[in-house]
Amino acid sequence: MIAFAHSQQLCLSLAAAGCLLAFSTCVADQKPEKGEIVLASGEQPTKDHVRPQVYLSVDRLPAGEKVRFAVVLDIEDGWHINTNPARPEFVKPTTVTLTGKHGTSLSKIAYPKGSDLTIEGMNEPQGVYEGRVVLFGDLAIPSEAARQTEELTVEVKFQACNEKQCLAPKTAKLIGKVPVAAAGETVKKVNEKVFEQDKQDREKRDEA
Repeated sequence: MIAFAHSQQLCLSLAAAGCLLAFSTCVADQKPEKGEIVLASGEQPTKDHVRPQVYLSVDRLPAGEKVRFAVVLDIEDGWHINTNPARPEFVKPTTVTLTGKHGTSLSKIAYPKGSDLTIEGMNEPQGVYEGRVVLFGDLAIPSEAARQTEELTVEVKFQACNEKQCLAPKTAKLIGKVPVAAAGETVKKVNEKVFEQDKQDREKRDEA
């Protein structure tokens, strides 16, 4: 069982065994697809206009290996957040960071290109994320973490804007615990629908 606690008014409740860390908000009526596993959910202040969710691809972390994870950002209609890298450079980019008490780390994460938004008075289009955007990355689990309960801290930093204003940058922070399997033990794949596009994209890159 993976138990997640939260800070900054994100009150999470344990819902089921699985691998989705969910920040539920009122900004988007998005429900998990059939077959997706929701571990925990909680209310986030609606003034943030962004609902982050973090999915793991397996039910336990495999010691000494890497696993895929996904950050899903649901952005309220009429609002946007900045791409990473930021375009233009002076705006605040959206970032994801992760640290682990037993050494699990974020080895890489891919930020989508986003779309161009033309803003009056700016010399170049601004790169933005709108609607739903998914970021995929790798977690590296050290061998020494085997049979431990890893404590992870995930932070999603973003700045929400609409056509009239930009809010102050926000940080959605989640602290949680997830079991680590011993080296060589089998871990179960979960949330395969979430990672289907990632799988297809990686297969295309391998073929190129």
